[in-house]
Amino acid sequence: MGVLSLQKTGLIYEESFNSPSLPNTLEFVPSNPDRFSLTEVSGSLRLKHGDDPLFLFFNQLSGLSQFVVDVKNNYSPQIQGDVGGLVVYGDKDNYISLEEYFNVVEGTVLTYPWIRLVRDFSNFYAYWSEDGSDWRFIGVHDFDRLSPRVGLFIKGAVGVPLDVEYLSIYTPLYRDWE
Repeated sequence: MGVLSLQKTGLIYEESFNSPSLPNTLEFVPSNPDRFSLTEVSGSLRLKHGDDPLFLFFNQLSGLSQFVVDVKNNYSPQIQGDVGGLVVYGDKDNYISLEEYFNVVEGTVLTYPWIRLVRDFSNFYAYWSEDGSDWRFIGVHDFDRLSPRVGLFIKGAVGVPLDVEYLSIYTPLYRDWE
């Protein structure tokens, strides 16, 4: 298992969700205010389940060929179809996702306190961490789309909400990943 070590440079966005509103560079799809909240859990952005998947896209990332997204979240799916995480989205049939979900066969939850997505041109690297400092490699996927949409998602008609506690988006100073 690899360990990722990056220094931050070129901070693009950072959020601890203590403000009553979000910047217009973040876009919810669908734009339904009943599906998210900044007030239900202090210091968190709560994403809620519904009939359609909910996406929170970071619009400023669409044209960037290199970036890092770090997310601290609290999510413990409990039923089949209760899924959330990070997504690189081309369209409904072409996307890759770093998912946290309930494994029905094993009766266990696959969830991470911290998740990281690193884009290096068409390669997207996924990592997880217990503390936001020591990162463990999950995998890499080639997604050859010029300007995919990148963000968070939650899908499933019902289930526990996904609480995002911290979000940081930046450009890496140097590469040290597999």
